[in-house]
Amino acid sequence: MRKIEPTWFDKLLNHQHLALLVLILVSADYLQSIMMYDALNPHLGVVFSFRYVAIFLLLSTTLANGLAKVPHCALALLGIDLLFYFTQYDWLTTSQEWIRILMPFSTNVALSFLALCTSWIWGKGYLFATALEVVVYLSLFGILCTHVLFEGLLDHWVVLLQQWMSALDLNGVAVEKLAFKMALSMTANIVNGYVLMPLLFITLIALYVYSGRHGKRQIFKREWLSYRLSWSSFYVSLAFYTITYFLMLITYLQWVDAVWFHQPALYLFDTVQFLPCVAGLSLIHTYLEFMCSKKKVRRAPWLILLFLLFYGFSQLFVWVGLADKILDIRKRYQLTVTS
Repeated sequence: MRKIEPTWFDKLLNHQHLALLVLILVSADYLQSIMMYDALNPHLGVVFSFRYVAIFLLLSTTLANGLAKVPHCALALLGIDLLFYFTQYDWLTTSQEWIRILMPFSTNVALSFLALCTSWIWGKGYLFATALEVVVYLSLFGILCTHVLFEGLLDHWVVLLQQWMSALDLNGVAVEKLAFKMALSMTANIVNGYVLMPLLFITLIALYVYSGRHGKRQIFKREWLSYRLSWSSFYVSLAFYTITYFLMLITYLQWVDAVWFHQPALYLFDTVQFLPCVAGLSLIHTYLEFMCSKKKVRRAPWLILLFLLFYGFSQLFVWVGLADKILDIRKRYQLTVTS
């Protein structure tokens, strides 16, 4: 059997100074953040960040080499964050513009930490499904702790949303009520958009690149194109739907005061539904792969459209993922990807 020569990417992942490259990328991420802060566009970092490249390298080296290089990469990934936190503690915690300072910093640290958790789980032999569920449940715990530790966070979101809505001059809209309803899911939406979504996309790219090398496409098919919810996540998702809409109903009927909306279920709702959303995305991706292979058409434009739709309207995928858990649609309709 002919020996396959390692590619430049394989050599990079095995290089002794990989952690140094990760450190340089995280440093470049801070430089990018500073430039965007000065340009008053700090949130553009969610589109592209050098930290994403660093996390991609971390996950790729874990797939290729196990946990051998993870400790050094972990130190490189979080070391500058810790240094920045201790040297700029007063500025981070007292700045009036925390939405442009503390929030991006916190989401970056959370993203790096959850990426390290994913890497560790992969290194222990468990791949996509286990890592995704652990990451989502850690995110839920973090959201709950944030609301418990910062009791005035909901009020802060309400004030901030009211300011944004007032600037839009929404005539005929009850701004206070709308801001309050949106504020309930604000923290969860930030976690989804700034942490879980990027980590999901980086994870899929890392799996695809790794499985594409040396003829290991079955790994991508097994881990991603066959992904379905676990029964525990299925029941948790349904329970949150039941609790949330029950609270909405009794509030609408004025059986209780609106204080019921402060229940933790409403803070966590959107992030709980992230798992069935991803399951729905996986199923639709499988369907597109199946149809494109059958009709022999290019799949790239359809996949780009699919992932853009998921990023903007992920909640549309919830019931697809839940239905798939009950019906096993891949097996029922023989959606088998052969290439």
